[in-house]
Amino acid sequence: MKNLQSIGELGTKLGLAHIPGAKALYHVLYETRWALVTRKVWDIEGSKMYLDTMAKGSLKHAFRGFIQCRGKESLTTKLFKDVVKEGATVVDLGANIGYYTLLAARLVGPNGIVYSFEPSRENFDVLSKNIALNGYTNVVAEQMAVSDITGVVKLYLADTDVGAHTLRHIHSAPQFTEKDGGKFANVKAVTLDDYFSSKTNHIDVIKMDIEGAEMLALQGMDGILTDNPGIKLFAEFYPTGIREIGCVPEHFVDMLMNHYGFSITAIDELRDATNEYIKIISVSQLMGLCSDREKIVNLFMERTDKK
Repeated sequence: MKNLQSIGELGTKLGLAHIPGAKALYHVLYETRWALVTRKVWDIEGSKMYLDTMAKGSLKHAFRGFIQCRGKESLTTKLFKDVVKEGATVVDLGANIGYYTLLAARLVGPNGIVYSFEPSRENFDVLSKNIALNGYTNVVAEQMAVSDITGVVKLYLADTDVGAHTLRHIHSAPQFTEKDGGKFANVKAVTLDDYFSSKTNHIDVIKMDIEGAEMLALQGMDGILTDNPGIKLFAEFYPTGIREIGCVPEHFVDMLMNHYGFSITAIDELRDATNEYIKIISVSQLMGLCSDREKIVNLFMERTDKK
């Protein structure tokens, strides 16, 4: 794997992407190296993951990214491992191919349970394969989006990144060829309050990475947040994505801090990262941290004054 990373780093340093002939040669070398990787099951954070480096379409890029990074989001992963305890109930929104679902399943053990939601059929198939690959019987996987309504919604499909599928019909992100609408699939959606109305009302941790729909999901889990004062949340915070879905990112942060009483730590390790934990004391501070249009941070939220 070091050789694969070295090729990429060398190509970037030399600016080969901007030299027509050299760019083609670099692409051939890079693809040749990947073709030699015949292994399809990898150990990622203590669980087995199916990652086929020669898969078709956008899954190929996701698989390769996991292998090169040996997982992802090291600071968030470290905190997630500290927070999720044996026997806990964890909800994973936007499970993708299962990185956090598998990690949570291992951490909670046989006495805990993980509810995993992923609306994309392509991703859900790989997620299900990864759960089965590990023999995890403590995971309930649902092919659903989580939003502010229970019904059917449009899931817009990114061209080059299976992690970028979204409920928003406007997409400024480069993963979408068509910026307004484009390819979509009709998928089931549910609010967490509706989903858990006939199940447990005790939830310890919720993780959200749903490409701008975090505010919608928040509006659909009021009962859960009210009934679980000790609940902890992890969420991707992408202000541009929240705006493009028709919500206001400042309102999202204000609801978390001032309505629900969460303290917030920003985990800055994604785009243009400082690689650090940052204690957030105001809405304006967090918005300032994300002043770049494409800036993304992860958030960790807990109530220090539990009722």
